[in-house]
Amino acid sequence: MYIVDEQKERKEILKKYRNLIHLASKATNKEKRQIRKAFTVALNAHSGVRRKGGEPYIYHPMEVARIAAQDLGLNYMAIVCSLLHDVVEDTEYTLPDIESIFGEGVAYIIDGLTKADHLYNEETESLQAETFVKVLTTISHDTRVILIKLCDRLHNLRTIDIVPETSRLKTISETQVLYIPLAERLGLYQMKSEMEDLVTKYNNAEKYNQVKSLLEQTTEDRQELLANFIAPIKQEIASKGYKATYSSRVKSITSIIRKMDAKDVSFEEVYDKFAIRIVLDTVGEKKDEHEACLSVYNIVTKVYEDIPWRYRNWLSRPKDNGYEALHTTVMFREGKYRGKRVEVQIRTRRMDEIAENGLAAHYKYKFITEGDINESFDQWLSRLREVLDSKDDNSIDFMKDLEINIKGQDIIAFTPRGRKIRLPYQATVLDFAFAVHTDLGLKCMGAKINYNVYPIDYVLHSSDQVEIITSSVAEPSPSWLKIVKTSKARKSIQDYFLTNNQILAAKRTDNSILEEAYANTDTILIDKDWQHLHYHIAHCCSPMQGDSIVGLKKGNVIHIHRLNCSVAETEMSVYGNRIIKAKWRNNENVTFLAGIKIAGIDRKGLLQELTGVVSHLWNVNIREVSIKGADGVFEGKLNIYVSNTTILQKLIDDIERLEGVTSVSRI
Repeated sequence: MYIVDEQKERKEILKKYRNLIHLASKATNKEKRQIRKAFTVALNAHSGVRRKGGEPYIYHPMEVARIAAQDLGLNYMAIVCSLLHDVVEDTEYTLPDIESIFGEGVAYIIDGLTKADHLYNEETESLQAETFVKVLTTISHDTRVILIKLCDRLHNLRTIDIVPETSRLKTISETQVLYIPLAERLGLYQMKSEMEDLVTKYNNAEKYNQVKSLLEQTTEDRQELLANFIAPIKQEIASKGYKATYSSRVKSITSIIRKMDAKDVSFEEVYDKFAIRIVLDTVGEKKDEHEACLSVYNIVTKVYEDIPWRYRNWLSRPKDNGYEALHTTVMFREGKYRGKRVEVQIRTRRMDEIAENGLAAHYKYKFITEGDINESFDQWLSRLREVLDSKDDNSIDFMKDLEINIKGQDIIAFTPRGRKIRLPYQATVLDFAFAVHTDLGLKCMGAKINYNVYPIDYVLHSSDQVEIITSSVAEPSPSWLKIVKTSKARKSIQDYFLTNNQILAAKRTDNSILEEAYANTDTILIDKDWQHLHYHIAHCCSPMQGDSIVGLKKGNVIHIHRLNCSVAETEMSVYGNRIIKAKWRNNENVTFLAGIKIAGIDRKGLLQELTGVVSHLWNVNIREVSIKGADGVFEGKLNIYVSNTTILQKLIDDIERLEGVTSVSRI
């Protein structure tokens, strides 16, 4: 519990202010006066206001300013605007007031930040979808708006324990759908990783704490391995005239959990939990930096066994967000760590800062003027504007379009004449055709890709050479709307149907999954005020007693999802006002449908033993069993009825003990 001590708070505020002035050490006296003026305005504007946890509200804008200056390396303007970012929204100050005190430049950024905070849309009840339009629209005007917004979101996540649970869920869903992918797209990997871990800490607390504890227990082992790795190469690197620092970068907790789940392996079996990073102090032209990195790579692979298929070169062709580095994985040839694999990252100091702070670091190295856009983002922004411009009333569809265009690395495919076509990940042949020309898309019936013929729904990969096959009798069908991933293609198809009076037949119904659920009205307790409502268990994630859950209100029905359900995540990111805190009613004897995935070595009698464990040992009813075997291995799926997660986990443990079973996991 926070105890108010005003004298102590004044000292803390003064300490934070002095730190901001220290971080702006390169600012002129005039610029420092602007910071002091912004601090004074913010302090007076938020005077007497406290956050949910009890601390003075001014702590928040000051911390946002610190993150912008210290973590992202932004200049005095970002500090000024961070201090003022909530003033127009939450106090009596107006935008003209800010312009009159601080000038047009500051007012322009504050206007962008204020627009991004107008959440509610009375007509559509779509809170976040409208907000995301405003947030993303600001990127093309001044990137400091979105950078400050990301700093604001990071600090809100760090202090999320102080807000009510429904607000917490809304903030987390927004972060997952928009802010984490956006931080990655802008190259802010450190910020992206911390946001992911803060979300996981809340959504998957048990696994988060387990992996965190295991990482802490292995700290000394990692330090010892780092020392052993560096010893044989350090002197040779120095003899080439390079100064370098060596460190180990631990993979984020979320990344480790994701890999454990995706590959169904234990913590110990994730071999790339950390990477050894070699950062060179090389100064000069980019070609000199690249030569230095390649030289160090040659030294490393002379001493250690290189694993060629793990080699990644982002020097000559950096990622879209500016990331440059050499990555490889090597193996100890002898000694205590013989056979041990280690990921190695080689980069220069400049590359390292860009890797950690993305677009913000480009300002420091004068690649772009602060507030402007890096050239490498131009095409992505053009595509993003298409999504924003084509927004219709279906907020779920809009959010799916945003997700496709924000997440993942773009692909670059080529026409037969070598023209580059940039598309979002998972783009199809049909997307490519419409990107080249609308008429080409409308007559598309397939494509020759690298001289092989593929259908219109084939998903393209980077460097594919694509020749569209057309037909004079080909025409769009409603199913095309489920194939395309780009807004341009979707709009072209919809325009075609509109022209041909077929728009009703082409209406998308992708969100129908959200309306389907298993009715079970007696097992969920939301709150006494909601007793008149009906409850449905969502079959997309099949929650059961013991799972952390959330309710999403639709009309007179509350749909119950697991807290980490991707369908619920999208719903919460669009309709934050529909979130309802949910918990299980205690002592209810009800069964739930659960899915289990099994894999292992095939042998005679395994199926009989498996059903024996499920039906006889645990007296669990089986709804469906499917087992497929080939080449001595098998994969299977069980749909069973259990009453809670405790029994399900014990059942999984017993199945894992069966001879030949290599992995068991809940679906």
